[in-house]
Amino acid sequence: MAANSKRELIIQNIVSTIEALPSIAKVQRRMISENELSTISVKQFPFVSVVAKMPKIQTTPDRRTAFKVAMDVGIYCYAQDNNTPDATISTLADDIWWALMDDPERGGLALSTKPLPDTVNGVLHPYCAFMMMVQVEFFLLKPVATTTTTTTTTTTTTTTT
Repeated sequence: MAANSKRELIIQNIVSTIEALPSIAKVQRRMISENELSTISVKQFPFVSVVAKMPKIQTTPDRRTAFKVAMDVGIYCYAQDNNTPDATISTLADDIWWALMDDPERGGLALSTKPLPDTVNGVLHPYCAFMMMVQVEFFLLKPVATTTTTTTTTTTTTTTT
């Protein structure tokens, strides 16, 4: 079920949206430490980590079959720029932001994608980085059990002599 969960499909949509940007070289789904930055090839920058929290219940229209939930998603972007790091941060943040806001319903999976005020940026020579958070609201529906029907046909042939 996890591969087809609504949470997973939304995260995959966000990752593929960012991967489609020509300004981004690599996207992965785990946090990296400052120590790991030096192990990343120069060709893999700008580099983005996408990390989602578990959904939080907002309302329960019918708690047996559906919940309206909100999931915070952190987008951490790292680039290498010694000359104009602030301009690089601005450009990459705009690229990611507008790509995400181009489809706030995440291909029909979500009700909305909203920015959260949690943003951070900085310079860790020779890297510049920023973090932005978005909140994705969606309905979490209880899966309906599927049944399969098998029909067997038996043919009997009788021969009389």
